[in-house]
Amino acid sequence: MIICGDFNAEKGSTAYATLTRGALRDAAPQSLEGTFHDYGRANPRKSIDWVLVSGGLVVVSTGIDTYERDGLYPSDHFPVGVTFR
Repeated sequence: MIICGDFNAEKGSTAYATLTRGALRDAAPQSLEGTFHDYGRANPRKSIDWVLVSGGLVVVSTGIDTYERDGLYPSDHFPVGVTFR
């Protein structure tokens, strides 16, 4: 199972602790840089976008796409990328 999205709660929250207490684990537990940037205004950025996995999925790599052009962003969140094996 893979569950991902904007959870509107940081990794130290009760929601995160509840979801990762059982069969789910964070694909990027070392916490990538924050993903919510509010179109470049949030400082520091918040880590509220997670990818949670269960079972035998092996995480090969993780990262965030910080694309912007001339100060314009396609979203107020950076997307999280995870490669599984």
